[in-house]
Amino acid sequence: MIPQHHRIRFAQHSLAIASLATNQRAQAIEYLANCLNVKAQTATQKECINRSYLFLGYLFYENLELPKAITALRSIPAASYYYEDALLGMCWTALKAKQWDACLTFGQELQKISAKPPLRCDAMLI
Repeated sequence: MIPQHHRIRFAQHSLAIASLATNQRAQAIEYLANCLNVKAQTATQKECINRSYLFLGYLFYENLELPKAITALRSIPAASYYYEDALLGMCWTALKAKQWDACLTFGQELQKISAKPPLRCDAMLI
Protein backbone atom coordinates (compact mmCIF):
# COMPACT_ATOMS: atom_id res chain seq x y z
CA MET A 1 0.00 0.00 0.00
CA ILE A 2 1.28 3.45 -0.94
CA PRO A 3 1.52 5.95 1.96
CA GLN A 4 -1.06 8.75 1.87
CA HIS A 5 1.39 11.67 1.73
CA HIS A 6 0.65 14.29 -0.94
CA ARG A 7 4.21 14.23 -2.32
CA ILE A 8 3.96 10.50 -3.02
CA ARG A 9 1.73 11.26 -6.03
CA PHE A 10 4.38 13.41 -7.69
CA ALA A 11 7.10 10.84 -6.97
CA GLN A 12 4.96 8.05 -8.40
CA HIS A 13 4.23 10.14 -11.50
CA SER A 14 7.94 10.82 -11.99
CA LEU A 15 8.68 7.10 -11.62
CA ALA A 16 6.04 6.39 -14.28
CA ILE A 17 7.70 8.78 -16.73
CA ALA A 18 11.10 7.23 -16.01
CA SER A 19 9.62 3.77 -16.56
CA LEU A 20 8.18 4.85 -19.91
CA ALA A 21 11.57 6.23 -20.92
CA THR A 22 13.09 2.80 -20.26
CA ASN A 23 10.21 0.97 -22.01
CA GLN A 24 8.81 -0.58 -18.82
CA ARG A 25 5.14 -0.09 -19.60
CA ALA A 26 3.70 -2.42 -16.98
CA GLN A 27 5.68 -0.67 -14.26
CA ALA A 28 4.59 2.74 -15.61
CA ILE A 29 0.95 1.69 -15.48
CA GLU A 30 1.38 0.57 -11.87
CA TYR A 31 2.99 3.88 -10.88
CA LEU A 32 0.29 5.89 -12.65
CA ALA A 33 -2.42 3.86 -10.93
CA ASN A 34 -0.71 4.63 -7.61
CA CYS A 35 -1.06 8.35 -8.38
CA LEU A 36 -4.81 7.91 -8.37
CA ASN A 37 -4.90 6.34 -4.91
CA VAL A 38 -3.76 9.40 -2.95
CA LYS A 39 -6.53 11.89 -2.11
CA ALA A 40 -6.09 15.18 -3.98
CA GLN A 41 -6.46 18.37 -1.97
CA THR A 42 -5.02 21.08 -4.22
CA ALA A 43 -5.55 22.03 -7.85
CA THR A 44 -1.99 20.93 -8.65
CA GLN A 45 -2.62 17.52 -7.12
CA LYS A 46 -5.87 17.18 -9.10
CA GLU A 47 -4.06 18.03 -12.34
CA CYS A 48 -1.43 15.40 -11.53
CA ILE A 49 -4.28 12.89 -11.31
CA ASN A 50 -5.70 14.13 -14.62
CA ARG A 51 -2.28 13.81 -16.28
CA SER A 52 -2.01 10.29 -14.89
CA TYR A 53 -5.41 9.41 -16.36
CA LEU A 54 -4.26 10.86 -19.71
CA PHE A 55 -1.07 8.79 -19.76
CA LEU A 56 -2.98 5.69 -18.66
CA GLY A 57 -5.52 6.25 -21.43
CA TYR A 58 -2.80 6.53 -24.06
CA LEU A 59 -0.94 3.48 -22.70
CA PHE A 60 -4.13 1.42 -22.74
CA TYR A 61 -4.83 2.64 -26.29
CA GLU A 62 -1.37 1.52 -27.40
CA ASN A 63 -1.93 -1.87 -25.71
CA LEU A 64 -5.29 -2.13 -27.55
CA GLU A 65 -7.16 -2.17 -24.23
CA LEU A 66 -9.74 0.20 -25.67
CA PRO A 67 -12.42 0.02 -22.93
CA LYS A 68 -9.77 0.82 -20.31
CA ALA A 69 -8.46 3.64 -22.49
CA ILE A 70 -11.90 5.26 -22.78
CA THR A 71 -12.55 4.85 -19.05
CA ALA A 72 -9.27 6.55 -18.15
CA LEU A 73 -9.71 9.37 -20.67
CA ARG A 74 -13.32 10.02 -19.64
CA SER A 75 -12.15 10.46 -16.05
CA ILE A 76 -10.57 13.79 -16.98
CA PRO A 77 -13.00 16.67 -16.27
CA ALA A 78 -13.73 19.32 -18.90
CA ALA A 79 -12.14 22.00 -16.69
CA SER A 80 -8.77 20.23 -16.76
CA TYR A 81 -5.81 21.46 -18.78
CA TYR A 82 -5.56 17.89 -20.15
CA TYR A 83 -9.17 17.64 -21.34
CA GLU A 84 -8.45 18.53 -24.97
CA ASP A 85 -5.73 15.88 -25.15
CA ALA A 86 -8.16 13.41 -23.56
CA LEU A 87 -10.76 14.25 -26.21
CA LEU A 88 -8.23 13.59 -28.94
CA GLY A 89 -7.39 10.25 -27.34
CA MET A 90 -11.09 9.42 -27.14
CA CYS A 91 -11.43 10.25 -30.85
CA TRP A 92 -8.64 7.85 -31.81
CA THR A 93 -9.88 5.17 -29.42
CA ALA A 94 -13.42 5.37 -30.80
CA LEU A 95 -12.03 5.26 -34.33
CA LYS A 96 -9.96 2.16 -33.52
CA ALA A 97 -13.04 0.54 -31.92
CA LYS A 98 -15.14 1.43 -34.99
CA GLN A 99 -17.50 3.48 -32.85
CA TRP A 100 -18.17 6.02 -35.59
CA ASP A 101 -20.83 8.07 -33.79
CA ALA A 102 -18.67 8.46 -30.67
CA CYS A 103 -15.68 9.36 -32.83
CA LEU A 104 -17.64 12.10 -34.60
CA THR A 105 -19.05 13.41 -31.32
CA PHE A 106 -15.63 13.63 -29.67
CA GLY A 107 -14.13 15.21 -32.79
CA GLN A 108 -16.85 17.83 -33.03
CA GLU A 109 -16.48 18.72 -29.35
CA LEU A 110 -12.71 19.03 -29.70
CA GLN A 111 -13.10 21.19 -32.79
CA LYS A 112 -15.57 23.43 -30.93
CA ILE A 113 -13.62 23.97 -27.70
CA SER A 114 -9.97 23.96 -28.75
CA ALA A 115 -8.09 27.11 -29.70
CA LYS A 116 -5.00 25.06 -30.58
CA PRO A 117 -4.62 24.74 -34.38
CA PRO A 118 -2.97 21.27 -34.31
CA LEU A 119 -5.78 19.82 -32.18
CA ARG A 120 -8.48 21.48 -34.26
CA CYS A 121 -6.89 20.10 -37.42
CA ASP A 122 -6.75 16.61 -35.96
CA ALA A 123 -10.39 16.92 -34.95
CA MET A 124 -11.37 18.02 -38.45
CA LEU A 125 -9.49 15.10 -40.01
CA ILE A 126 -11.12 12.60 -37.69
